[in-house]
Amino acid sequence: MKNFLLYFLVNIITLQAGIAQQVFESSVKTDKKPWTNVQFYNDPQNFQFAIVSDRTGGARPGVFEDAVDKLNLLYPEFVMSVGDLIQGYTKDTTQIKLEWHEFNDILSHLKVPFFYLPGNHDITNQVMQQEWEKRYGRRYYSFTYKNVLFVAMDSNDDEDFSITIEQRDFVRKTLKDHPDVRWTFLFMHHPIWKYDTAQRFQEIEAALASRPHTVIAGHEHHYFHDPRDNANYYILATTGGSSAMRGARFGEFDHISWVTMTENGPVIANLQLDGILPHDISNALTNELTSSLLANTSFRHLITCNEGDEFEHGTVYFNFTNSAAQPLNINLRFYHHHQVNLQNSILDVVIPAFSDTIVALSLVAQQKSTFAALGFLQLDWSMAFTAPENPPVALDGRYKLYIRPSQPDYFAPRIPYFLDSLHVFYNSPFQFETRLTLDGTEPNSNSHMFMQSVLLLDNTTIKVKQVNEKNEATAVVDKTFKKRDLLKGVNPGVLKNGLRYSYYEGEWSAMPDFKNLKPQTYGIAHDLYVRDIAVRDDFFGLVYEGFLKITKDGLYLFRLRADDIGQLFIHEAPVFDRELSQDMRAQVGVIALRAGYHPIRLHFVEYQGSERLRLDARLAGEEDWDDIDMDQLYYLQ
Repeated sequence: MKNFLLYFLVNIITLQAGIAQQVFESSVKTDKKPWTNVQFYNDPQNFQFAIVSDRTGGARPGVFEDAVDKLNLLYPEFVMSVGDLIQGYTKDTTQIKLEWHEFNDILSHLKVPFFYLPGNHDITNQVMQQEWEKRYGRRYYSFTYKNVLFVAMDSNDDEDFSITIEQRDFVRKTLKDHPDVRWTFLFMHHPIWKYDTAQRFQEIEAALASRPHTVIAGHEHHYFHDPRDNANYYILATTGGSSAMRGARFGEFDHISWVTMTENGPVIANLQLDGILPHDISNALTNELTSSLLANTSFRHLITCNEGDEFEHGTVYFNFTNSAAQPLNINLRFYHHHQVNLQNSILDVVIPAFSDTIVALSLVAQQKSTFAALGFLQLDWSMAFTAPENPPVALDGRYKLYIRPSQPDYFAPRIPYFLDSLHVFYNSPFQFETRLTLDGTEPNSNSHMFMQSVLLLDNTTIKVKQVNEKNEATAVVDKTFKKRDLLKGVNPGVLKNGLRYSYYEGEWSAMPDFKNLKPQTYGIAHDLYVRDIAVRDDFFGLVYEGFLKITKDGLYLFRLRADDIGQLFIHEAPVFDRELSQDMRAQVGVIALRAGYHPIRLHFVEYQGSERLRLDARLAGEEDWDDIDMDQLYYLQ
């Protein structure tokens, strides 16, 4: 028996030696070797796979095709996707099939397995979801490969919270069923760790906390490495989707992510289609630099000119801000102007870290001319962070500015309404004399100086003009601030939580007059999820009616997020303010309300595509918006 075991072991050793000899064999017999070592990195448990990002959302022809060709040169063991493979956003089944045929024709050239994952362009609506399921079966699923768990999620699964409770439970069960894998990958289209998922994704993260894992998403067309809770989270850039393509440090590039699974976890490199990039190419540091750089490309400036209708002389003031911890280098090169002489045709400026700088450029007319005849100054510019400890981050471009007095609005607060009194400030970064009037007349040298603030007690229009030391001035800017009276609540009777709704159907591209239309159904709504009421995906409308409970007297801002169209009425008056909505880049209005119950009516129209209705509010002076939920909404029994 001992002889048999010895024979068996000798044969195993001989066999292993034979395999090793087949793997590496050399003619070099000397003690010195022309290599470092022969500890080859060839553990059979290690493997490499690739990830492609968004192809669509403004697909650029040929890019994804190029990626497939490059993948065939690299031979990963398989390819993962983060979605947005077709353009979608249609219910035309012929078009949907045509787009999938186009994509799969491109994919047919790939020599290794490809794992599909849905993006919002792939399953925009129920028709597209059904087509996906006919073709690919599951919208979320999992698999293991060499004892590594891969979970592909559908982040379009819930209109409001990205993933359904069922999908959350599926992921948690999958994790529970695979407790001993050596690594776990989560793939999804949207970076839902940044979204409100009603704590569903946070519950998945809690289940992930005790195991090594990596989370990978797409959708934003902007690469970002986001270390989070002792794990690496990644948002990939593009593999053909729309992009400004300003470069790697801006997170805007076409790439394939190359993942090598090692005994110590994954190592990720980004293979730009014309180069190779490290996994943290765009991160918190580069975001700090690029954000500061991009903020200055808007060229915040102020132009002051001589009084009168004809230009004689003036000054351009540039306000550059560096919010980064490194100096910012700016170079401006002005083109020749036939009517105006410039003090300098080239400006080189270094903005110290964490500082603001005002740069002045004097202008003198060769002869008097109307402002309309002057046209604009044109300049080429470049901006760069060039600290030796970091790779350079740079941009360049061209800009033009019209030679005329600026009319800047630096009034604060931005909300032009108040209750009892209001202190108004003029927060100009250009520290010149600021003259003002409150009686409707134009400011001049005899007008009062705008010192710290102006106290308003009634409706007032403030007119302001800034004047520099050369007696050059801006144009006059004015703003009207209005005093609002608190609206009293009503005594409606016996109330219950919820809103009454009326449901309509029709093809409206603008808000109809629902009073002249006959509703299809009536009911009580216990949330604002329009999909729960609608009996079809598109071309419908809703009117919600009831009462809003206000617990504190105050000036309230209301914000409506409607896809496609929404309008809010309180005490039968439309709430939203067009000028304020433009200023705040949202559908926003202001109304003064006393504590109590206030009649509310909410109109909604769904035309085509996705549908959404959300209403938020906050007191003037506060920063955070609060969702209005059914605890604040009532209907009359």
